[in-house]
Amino acid sequence: LNKQMYRDQGGICCYCGMKLEYPYNPQFIVEHVKPKQKYPELGGEYKNLLLSCRPSQEEVRLRSAFPKKERKELKHCDEAKESKEITYSPLTPNCEKAFIYGIDGSIIGVDDDANKDIETLGLGCDYLKRRRSEAIGVWFEDDISSEDLLKCKDAVMSRDKDNRLTEFCFVISNVIEQFLS
Repeated sequence: LNKQMYRDQGGICCYCGMKLEYPYNPQFIVEHVKPKQKYPELGGEYKNLLLSCRPSQEEVRLRSAFPKKERKELKHCDEAKESKEITYSPLTPNCEKAFIYGIDGSIIGVDDDANKDIETLGLGCDYLKRRRSEAIGVWFEDDISSEDLLKCKDAVMSRDKDNRLTEFCFVISNVIEQFLS
């Protein structure tokens, strides 16, 4: 089941888009989109399960430098969501349209529900913002043409030979779409 979910998701986190591969940590956690405490009938339903990232060693190390009460703001995805519900789940058609990413890695919602989801999932945390910015920067050059941006968008949304997607692919695609419009 986990291998099928991994393939379906292209090897990236359902919420933030980070790769689900860390050399020394467990790679992912099975996430119940609708919390199993509130929806026990969906507990084992494949349509309610996705893979979410676990903190990398870098994140764990960074957190240890902060006082315990501030560490909650450093959590993201399933770890931050806990058993809360969100409006725009990855299972919602066109959920990616509810979020706008900046070239600096920032994220904002198109409405109050999307902004609440960003807060619930911790998607605005500095760690993710920095990681997104680095990933976006790889695809942008000074004076890049619209034609080249379209090629970049196709490339970033394509799966590799192992059926994996590019880390933060939907973020990078979102930024490219903004540049093209």
